[in-house]
Amino acid sequence: TSYHRFALELFIYPYIFGKSFNLVFSKNYEKKLEKMADIIISLMTPGGIIPQIGDNDNGRLLILNYPTKDDVNNYNYLIETCSLLFGNKYKNKIKKYSYDLLWIQNQKYHDDHASQRIDQKSENLIGDIYSKSGLYILKNDKKSDYMLLRCASENISSLNAHSHNDALNFELWISGKRIIVDPGTFCYSSDPILRNNFRSSFSHNGLIINDKELNEISSSTFGIDWRTKAGCLKFDVKNSKAEMLFEHDSYYNDLDIIVNRSIVYDSNSWMINDKIIGNLAKVDSANCLFIFPPEIKSISKTSLNEYIIDGLAKIKCNNSDTMLISNALFSESYGKISKSFGLKVLLSKKYNFSATIEISRL
Repeated sequence: TSYHRFALELFIYPYIFGKSFNLVFSKNYEKKLEKMADIIISLMTPGGIIPQIGDNDNGRLLILNYPTKDDVNNYNYLIETCSLLFGNKYKNKIKKYSYDLLWIQNQKYHDDHASQRIDQKSENLIGDIYSKSGLYILKNDKKSDYMLLRCASENISSLNAHSHNDALNFELWISGKRIIVDPGTFCYSSDPILRNNFRSSFSHNGLIINDKELNEISSSTFGIDWRTKAGCLKFDVKNSKAEMLFEHDSYYNDLDIIVNRSIVYDSNSWMINDKIIGNLAKVDSANCLFIFPPEIKSISKTSLNEYIIDGLAKIKCNNSDTMLISNALFSESYGKISKSFGLKVLLSKKYNFSATIEISRL
């Protein structure tokens, strides 16, 4: 997702400066820019930032207004720019206004542009699918809920060097607050151990079988032998409810099993069911991990299988005897690292290695 921003900057700034010199661009070029902006709108969380899927080195072509640590993954400046180029289509999507437009227009334009904003929120759920990128997005603007799930297969037309072991990994926001996050990247070559730690299956919100990586990560900082085939079997979004079903075959060759994750959203809770389909005799252990952002400070255990997360949400598992708080690492931006926590849910043979996790707002 970070490289999408970089690519859009590479194409949109030459377009702006070229138009100022009366250069002619094709309609197809302009349409591509608009579609790239549409994807950013789709990816944007209730907090106005974009989740970090895959590598993120915070690469930029031109930084007109240097971001604070809270705004480093905020792409509002691009939406502002696109609203300038393509009309009011994007105005009600801007979370807050920056001063980037001062460099492109002037103070009066910036002030007028900001004052014309109309804050509109959709009454219905919104579901967006980008199957070639393996990105599935569900939004409830009225409740400020958001989920992005990664379900990608090996792509022979692109390099996997910037991929992470993140099959069925997701990011979740409830009531405008992020609850479960992708851990980010931290670095490329300066620390190979931490580099591979952040790329690892053990640092993402997925299901891990027999303590094995989904795909083999090489000692090279950009090497990953991506063999996983993943697919979306159901993505049904209605007025106030959504049902989704995903699977991947990362462990099929070794263990003859398929990993299955279903998600049901009903505007107040997310019901996530993880299960293993196939030869369970080869399964020795299975667990799913949920990583919290560093701003989550209070994690209270209220029963054997229930936790309250910072007074924002409740996480409960009805068919697991073991839920453990573990240490985790998080990187908001390249070169920055923070300590955080994760919740590990152990799937039991007693329940056929299946677990249903309910995440609900408080």
